[in-house]
Amino acid sequence: MNADRSNFNQYPDAPKQRMRGFSLTELSVAVAITAVLAGTAVPAIGNLVADARQRQIATTFSDSLRLARRTAATSGSEVIVCPYTPDNTCGNDWSAGWVVARHSAQHMQPVRIHALLNKQVEIHANRTQLLFDPLKRDTNGSIVFCDQRGADHALTVVLSYTGKTRLVTRDKYDAVPEGLCG
Repeated sequence: MNADRSNFNQYPDAPKQRMRGFSLTELSVAVAITAVLAGTAVPAIGNLVADARQRQIATTFSDSLRLARRTAATSGSEVIVCPYTPDNTCGNDWSAGWVVARHSAQHMQPVRIHALLNKQVEIHANRTQLLFDPLKRDTNGSIVFCDQRGADHALTVVLSYTGKTRLVTRDKYDAVPEGLCG
């Protein structure tokens, strides 16, 4: 037993076994770096969410225009796309949503209703309604989707006389009139 103890103190200058883990300084630096990275990532994530929300609404609107065109062609009746109101008549605020309806002199028969409860995206159009007639060319128009970020981030759905739609961004064709979003 004595021999074992003498071996233990045989190398007094040998380094002691280090404790494993991080020092308080190392941990503080890591937390500070993480905080800086998170601070720069949060606005980018917010822009991604806003872009996705805006693009989803614009794409849904474009799908509604295609539905109106297809319904007019297959039913042989006029189909209208206009701003939504709770009583299923045409309103004047596109930001409340829109309705796709078969249209006649007597009444409107809704085909699809898109009520927008979340007003985070404003919708501006150069027409109060878009008419699809199976016997004539369709109404053309531009519908602009804006959010709190302004015109630089706006999306525009462009409807041609043939009833085809395309989605245009500001940087591509400068399709948003000045002062519209903001």
